[in-house]
Amino acid sequence: MKKSLLLIFLSIFSFATIHADITWSLSTDGILTISGTDMPDYNNTYYGYTQYTPWYSQREKIKKVIIEDGVKNIGKYAFEGCSGLRSITIPNSVTNIEQYAFYNCYSLTSITIPNLVTLINDKTFYGCFGLASITIPNSVKYIGDYAFNGCYNLTSISLPKSVWYIGESAFSSCSGLTSITIPNSVTTIGKKAFSSCSGLSSITIPNSVKSIGAWAFDACSNLTSVTIPNSVTSIGAGAFNACSNLTSVTIPNSVTRIENYAFFDCKSLYSVTIPESVTTIGEGAFAFCSKLTSIIIPQSVTNIGPKAFQYINNMTSLTCEAIVPPTCNTECFANINKSIPVYVPASSVNAYKTASQWKDFTNIQPLSVYPNLTLALTDANTDLTEGYYKTEKVTYTRNNMTVGGYATFCLPFDIDLSNTTDNFSNVYVPLNISLCKPSGALLLLLDEVNSYSTIKAGQPFVAKCKTTNVTFKNSSDVSFEGTVSNPTSTNVKVYNFDGVSGALTQKTDVNVKIGGTFSKFTGLDDDYYRAFFSNGSFGPTTSVNPFRMYVYKNDNNSLGSKITSISFDFNDETTGIKELRTTNSELPVYDLNGRAVKGNNLKSGIYIINGKKYIK
Repeated sequence: MKKSLLLIFLSIFSFATIHADITWSLSTDGILTISGTDMPDYNNTYYGYTQYTPWYSQREKIKKVIIEDGVKNIGKYAFEGCSGLRSITIPNSVTNIEQYAFYNCYSLTSITIPNLVTLINDKTFYGCFGLASITIPNSVKYIGDYAFNGCYNLTSISLPKSVWYIGESAFSSCSGLTSITIPNSVTTIGKKAFSSCSGLSSITIPNSVKSIGAWAFDACSNLTSVTIPNSVTSIGAGAFNACSNLTSVTIPNSVTRIENYAFFDCKSLYSVTIPESVTTIGEGAFAFCSKLTSIIIPQSVTNIGPKAFQYINNMTSLTCEAIVPPTCNTECFANINKSIPVYVPASSVNAYKTASQWKDFTNIQPLSVYPNLTLALTDANTDLTEGYYKTEKVTYTRNNMTVGGYATFCLPFDIDLSNTTDNFSNVYVPLNISLCKPSGALLLLLDEVNSYSTIKAGQPFVAKCKTTNVTFKNSSDVSFEGTVSNPTSTNVKVYNFDGVSGALTQKTDVNVKIGGTFSKFTGLDDDYYRAFFSNGSFGPTTSVNPFRMYVYKNDNNSLGSKITSISFDFNDETTGIKELRTTNSELPVYDLNGRAVKGNNLKSGIYIINGKKYIK
């Protein structure tokens, strides 16, 4: 009995003495001042007694914390549950901030971490919902698990070049985060590191990263693009699961396995490139990617997991380059139209017709060409030779452009505009609205797209030229099968526009269409057809050069005078049309001269929104 009492006494004595280096005071207006050297860890339990902070009972009264110079560390749970804490001053003497230090400090809005701290521990800022700004110094090397989990008011964060590790769920559920800079020092992105960051629209993963953890970007519903470098050797299960706005992805040739559910339910994914290094495609890897129309499985693949390509309802063709049919598990191609053409090596057609899962397809055909085929298109060579072409195996070259002028394009393959920044200063796509001026001139409105966009096959676009020539390459695998038809034209709504009254009435007796051509058109009436040439001029023609945008006008001769000219009104400083997004509307807003204006700061006057008059 005496021995037990002695142990309890020693424990209590030890607990009391570790506070000797910390003194504190709390003012009536909620300012907590802490001085000393070593702050202990809290919420530890000693023989059934929990060691809380000495200010724990008054934690909800704390509004501001001042840690005086000389304090070396902030202990575990130091300010846990200080729900009214709004600001804190941390001196440069602090070298360590322990786990849960600011756990559930809901009202904390900003913090600057001193420049001697080397790691942000697990759950340090977990549940700090109000945190909108944080400064991380160059000394920090490690971002711990759940460090900023649930900080949904953080909109951006810049990690210093010293950071090499981003822990599990480090920024999970930071739904307000729209951008983050990952430095070239990071080698590991942990499990669920950015899961449910629904505001994140794009992210660039540096070439220092070797592994992307499971579910790392799960449910990043606003993510549209991601760049995965060749340094990455492992993409974890569900890494991009439910990224519903992700449109395209290129998997680097350093990856050997696409893990389970890696791109599951990516509803907007229309292009994916699987490299020759991949041997296994995991369960549900691309299931419910409903916008994928074709997939090319490289010859290196030997195994495809259950439901890997389930419910890709818009699939129109499937290509598998493997000589030996890959082993397919249960429901690998469930709910895919089994009558679509499946292209396989000519010597393996019979093997696929008898292989499990593959034999369910009724239209297995030999590959007309094997993958190393190339095609160099020009205005003179317009023959879209039937076959299947790997990424960057198809090119189109345009010469004799005018520097400072405008050129139109319509290409039979997807292109990545980031590869053309040296050639174009601006790129525009046409809207489905045009304005007819009293003179009869037709003003076709355009939207500018950013230089990192992908232009899909068949999408007409206009570019302002910085060089006299340009060469495009297909940014994803493409297949030309049978007769390649021209892209479908788009109807354009035409409104009377006098530039004064603002009265807009739709001209239902005028039919204007825009589209593109992959080959020459001939025999069109001069009065009804005008093409935009690469030197920036317009003029009647009986044919339009291939791979251009065209504008086609027809009417019922009920107008007082026909539209005699079609032009794009270009002046970057006054009439360059750009997409404008406002808090009240996502529609472009124009003044009566056709100029784009800021929709969230309109002065009194008459404007055009969605082709209709708007008076403020």
